[in-house]
Amino acid sequence: MMSNEKVDRSRVYAADSDDSDEDIPQPPTATEPKFDDRPNETTTTQIDLVHRTNDPVEPLGYDYASEAQKLADWKGSSVGEVVQKDEEFYMKPLVIEVDEQIFNLPQRDLVEQSPVVQAILASSPPGERLGETEEHPLILSGMNNNEFNTFLEVLYHAGDQNEIETNAWKDVLKVASILQVQDLYNTAVVRLDDVSLEPVSKAQLGNLCDVKRWLRPAYEALCTRAEALTVEEGEKIGWGPAFKLLKIREIKFMKSLTLCHKLKDTDTVCKASQTSDIIFPDKPDEGFQETIDACLIKAFQDIVTSSSVAASKEVAALEDDDGMGPPSSGLSPGSRMSSAFSFVVLKVEDSLFRVPRNTFEDQASTFQAMYDVSDDDEEPVVIHDVTVDDMRSFLKCTLKRAKDAKENLFDLLTTYKLCEKWGLHRSRRSAFLRMNGMVEDPIERIKYAREFSVEEWVYPSLCALVLRKDSPSESEVIQIGYDYLIPLFRVREEIMPERWRIMQTLMNTTAGEPGTTHECIFCNGEYTEFWFRSIDSEAEARTVSFEVNKAFSELPPIVHSGQYFEDQELARAIANDSEPRAKEPMSTTNAGNKGRSRASSTSSSGCCPC
Repeated sequence: MMSNEKVDRSRVYAADSDDSDEDIPQPPTATEPKFDDRPNETTTTQIDLVHRTNDPVEPLGYDYASEAQKLADWKGSSVGEVVQKDEEFYMKPLVIEVDEQIFNLPQRDLVEQSPVVQAILASSPPGERLGETEEHPLILSGMNNNEFNTFLEVLYHAGDQNEIETNAWKDVLKVASILQVQDLYNTAVVRLDDVSLEPVSKAQLGNLCDVKRWLRPAYEALCTRAEALTVEEGEKIGWGPAFKLLKIREIKFMKSLTLCHKLKDTDTVCKASQTSDIIFPDKPDEGFQETIDACLIKAFQDIVTSSSVAASKEVAALEDDDGMGPPSSGLSPGSRMSSAFSFVVLKVEDSLFRVPRNTFEDQASTFQAMYDVSDDDEEPVVIHDVTVDDMRSFLKCTLKRAKDAKENLFDLLTTYKLCEKWGLHRSRRSAFLRMNGMVEDPIERIKYAREFSVEEWVYPSLCALVLRKDSPSESEVIQIGYDYLIPLFRVREEIMPERWRIMQTLMNTTAGEPGTTHECIFCNGEYTEFWFRSIDSEAEARTVSFEVNKAFSELPPIVHSGQYFEDQELARAIANDSEPRAKEPMSTTNAGNKGRSRASSTSSSGCCPC
């Protein structure tokens, strides 16, 4: 369809052709429209086009598409014009892939602000055209597509930044930290400074994005709160910091109840009561043990159960057995004797084993249900998921009695695991009793228990670690697994009142007549009066702040409750494992309140003064 205006323009092009130079391109030949002198409704909307050539008019068979393209190409060109790319706003695209999603954005904005993106593009081989096409995108890791999308929204946000939500600033901080976009990183830190974040979120972002000034208040809040750390929180803040925080919490709980003495006019704090072996018994009384059992079952729900606790308590009775027990095949004596001389051929990997058949027979055995037992070398029983070495260890331990076998811990552990797999309970019990005395350290027992599924070792080992005076070290935690870390420390926290009960009961039962001199069962110091003092919140905060400084030496200096400590005194206090004395508050509002400094002398009783 063509309007009258278009027709007139084509006529002008034709009229100007006689006066123009030959080098100037002319409009493409177009068909002369036909229309009546008096246009009507029909002729103005329907126009017949004809060729403007020397040939006779041929209204039919005309290639409209080709002629329209020629006209469009001609109109889009300018005679002698040189097209230039704008220096500022002719933007080169940058194709980025994040979390299997493609982003196409102006290259200049991100390349100029991100040294990371600059380095990636600079290190790409020549001719690779990295980031120029969807086939060769620049791939970014360490973030998901939602976080990167939020980052781009803020990067190109032209409105009021106060409209951006807190969660969006978290994503911006993470991505800006990874890409080292300094301006947005600083802006996100300032924005998040002004909002109240949960301590776990603050610690997680502080560690992930290297905002160290957030870590101290977050760590202190996690140490002073009543609720214990959870496994999910430990995963967020990192197992390394979580381990240190758990140690600090335990120190705080140990100092939360203090035994105090009085002799004449001197008041003393009995620190020995907090670390005495008396409150860390190897074999607790019945009430203490019930508390431990309940806490372990609650903390290790899928690992320690009521039935596993009961089964573990029966292990001591089994240690007096020879490990073999009565035959449990369910066969009569005659059939059992004949069965002993029948064999089964097993194929493990590329090796054949021909062994007595009764080795794999048990009342509750699942081995016979899993495999068709055969005595034919041509049709052996093929054992899957077992190595040749494992099978040799198993046969070495099951075909010889304990007194004849050369005991090897790993052979017995392997035998135990295969017996558990095949339901050979008699051989499993024999292997357990023979290896039970080889390992006594609870850390090693838990490590082997997790590797070889020795569930009888889990509960007693956890009990030993819970009752132990020293909490597990970092190297020990690595051996037993970080997933055991938080539940284990949680139980140690929860049984702390039981230790205080022991302390109070012993003092009440050993105290003599009032006014007479007595000897403390914890520090052997003399006293005429004693009492228990609970730590107040301010003293607790001071203890936590001090311990956080020791554990996280890379954090900024102490500033707590308006008090500060000089670097030299802090270093000296940490070296001596004692809390530093506070200087006068920096605030002028507290200038008249000088804090009481602790005396540096100790009494003859071995207790430090209050």
